[in-house]
Amino acid sequence: MEIVSMMKDGMIEDWDMFERLADYTYKQRLHALSEHHPILMTECPWNTRPKREKLLELMFEKFNVPAMYICKNAVLAAYANGRSTAMVVDSGATHTSAVPVHDGYVITQGIVKSPLGGDFITMQCRQFFEEKNIELVPACLVA
Repeated sequence: MEIVSMMKDGMIEDWDMFERLADYTYKQRLHALSEHHPILMTECPWNTRPKREKLLELMFEKFNVPAMYICKNAVLAAYANGRSTAMVVDSGATHTSAVPVHDGYVITQGIVKSPLGGDFITMQCRQFFEEKNIELVPACLVA
């Protein structure tokens, strides 16, 4: 079995997988009817209008959600820290970005992205330890 991600560069790429995941989440994990619960979903600042429209179409037409709001994740990160204006630095597994937020809006011209993230750092650390002949023991094996 191969494990693949439905996301690429912070955006949904595999829509069938996303639909199956949403269906599984409602039926098996939440045990809830989607038509009874509004949805708040975050998106990366570089998400495209066609992808956003496809997401809305899927959620309204397939899952019959009563309402949905899509917000930029950098804006929510700023608000979570009590700020409407901030520079939000996000370093995930696959990339790192710096996103300027001013009065609750993303300044798209100021976004800086790098393809280096946690996966790259992990790989570099692993290579360093191997070169130094340092054995790494997974945390699950430490008593």
